[in-house]
Amino acid sequence: MIACAPRPPHDVLVTGRDYAFEAPDTVPSGPVVFRYRNAGKVRHELIVLRLTEGASSSAVVDAMKADSGTRALREPGAGVLFADPGESNKLGIAMDLIAGRKYLLVCRFRDEKDKPPHDTMGMYKLVVAH
Repeated sequence: MIACAPRPPHDVLVTGRDYAFEAPDTVPSGPVVFRYRNAGKVRHELIVLRLTEGASSSAVVDAMKADSGTRALREPGAGVLFADPGESNKLGIAMDLIAGRKYLLVCRFRDEKDKPPHDTMGMYKLVVAH
């Protein structure tokens, strides 16, 4: 039997802007590394969450708009990267993505204590592994 070498992880570049993410709508399943660059004028973070099987995109969007969180819609575990304005995080979030599953990219930072979290202003994105 011939053993196959594991495939190297696919890099997925995510760019944060003031108050949105630029990333592909679909990403390859299997090993990936999310890379993060902040092209905005304020500090942002990238959190990557795997949503529970069957979680609808509309339920996630409704939870973001209501600022009620997505705890019931996501699986345990997450990865987080931070970047100051104009900088890239030198690390990455390594994950093994499951084909057909949805992943949520989100920033929960606030510009000030009394300001809303960035995700409630639109800084989130759903991606699907294929």
